[in-house]
This record gives sequence, C-alpha cells and structure tokens, in this order.
Amino acid sequence: MIRMGWMKIGGSWKYARGYNDRRNVFARGQWQERKMTPRFMLAPRVSPGGPRNRYEGNLVFSRLKLSKLLWAIGTGRLNPNEVITVYHQREAGVVAEGEIIWPGFVLVSSGVNRVPYPIHIELQNASAESIRLIEEAGGSFTGGIR
Repeated sequence: MIRMGWMKIGGSWKYARGYNDRRNVFARGQWQERKMTPRFMLAPRVSPGGPRNRYEGNLVFSRLKLSKLLWAIGTGRLNPNEVITVYHQREAGVVAEGEIIWPGFVLVSSGVNRVPYPIHIELQNASAESIRLIEEAGGSFTGGIR
C-alpha cells in the first residue's frame, strides 16, 4: 500500500504523515525515546574516557619500569653517564611515540631490588621505592611536570 498524505492509520488526524510515521517506528533504539529526556542527557557530562579520564584533572601517568630502564642501559641504548630524560628514551627506542602522553611517566621499581650503578634520571614522577633505589646507588632523580 502506498501511504500518501493525511491518514488515520496508526496515527492521528491532527498531525501529518511524517510525525505519525516517526511515532510508529518499529524497534526504536535507546537514543530515540519519544516524549522523554534522552538517556545521554540524563547522565552527568563527563569526557569520553569516563570520570577517571586523564584530562579531567587527575594526573594519570604512564608507567615506566625501572627494570626496563636498567635493561636499556645494560644493552647500550642509554648512556648512564648523562642525565636520562624522556627525549633520550624516545631517541633510544626505549619508549614508543604513542606512550608519551601528558602528563608523562611515573618510574616504578617493579621487582628491582638494587640498582648496580649510579644513574641520573629526569622524569615527571617516580615511586618512593624507585627513588630510594636510585639514590642508594649514588644516582639522582629530578621530578616535576614542565
């Protein structure tokens, strides 16, 4: 049957065909509830990553393991005699380009019991255990977000 113009079938005489058709759409999805506040407007407005998203004020650092740093120094990728920064790690291929996300890295000890030689690291953040291990070996850690 060709539906044309004004009709009463499944609708109202008062409104046009397009309005009645929209009211009678089969299997309406969750975003098209009629005469209701849509669910996406009922929910609180948060960014796409959720309330714990890194861009909503919570500093969510990318983790950098101390064991990975020691491996890079042991294989000759990093020079332990100079201050190691994110730039040096990126140039040496220790961290990938996609891993470098604001606000930066946090250095975690992750099972390392001792650092065999002094290393000087400049990163955004570090755990207390990793700072203690670095300073016991005679190295230094400089932290802070720049």
